[in-house]
Amino acid sequence: MIGGAAKLATLPLRRRLIGAGVMLVGVLFVLLGFFVNLTDGPVHGFLNLPQLPGQGAALLFDESYAPKPAFTSVIQALGGGTPSPSPSVSHSPSPSPSTSSTAPPPPVSGCTVTYRVVNQWPGGFQGDVKITNTGTTPVNGWTLRWTYVNGQVISQLWEGVLTQSGASVAVANPTDHNITIAPNATVEFGFLSSWNNSTNAPPASFTLNGSGCATA
Repeated sequence: MIGGAAKLATLPLRRRLIGAGVMLVGVLFVLLGFFVNLTDGPVHGFLNLPQLPGQGAALLFDESYAPKPAFTSVIQALGGGTPSPSPSVSHSPSPSPSTSSTAPPPPVSGCTVTYRVVNQWPGGFQGDVKITNTGTTPVNGWTLRWTYVNGQVISQLWEGVLTQSGASVAVANPTDHNITIAPNATVEFGFLSSWNNSTNAPPASFTLNGSGCATA
């Protein structure tokens, strides 16, 4: 190449320009051939890139820029290990919240309630309530409800579980006994309450598990 350049220096200007153009075209063809044969020529042999079946030229990435098998070969040829895939993250669906509710006691076929004032003093009194199952089937779990009309407020109750909101009173069965009322059987509970020192009228009606009861 150096000798050719020296010969050009001794030629007329026009012939020197033509010769330089021919040399330039030759260099371009050499470079084009080098890049075209990049994967099959000396660079391919130096990197020891395998020609993988069905993969075409050993390019490192596909059209989506995802690593191809040739990428692993390059990493190994340069002294690195096999790259490990990124761990996948799985999202398990959140468990559906479960709702549980206590079923209300079943209605009764017949009942009688006896309500009486055992003792009374200024501002307070002691009451007693009896529930009789007059039906033909057992009452398994019970809640007796009534409404006061003279502002009575129960402060203490035994043999039952009390809930009072304003004038509305609910007494449920104890948790460890007297839960079931057999046919013709009776359960009883007592309480202490306040009154207005004017009138202490008994409740007008009672319901047992939502069913109306007779009064005695």
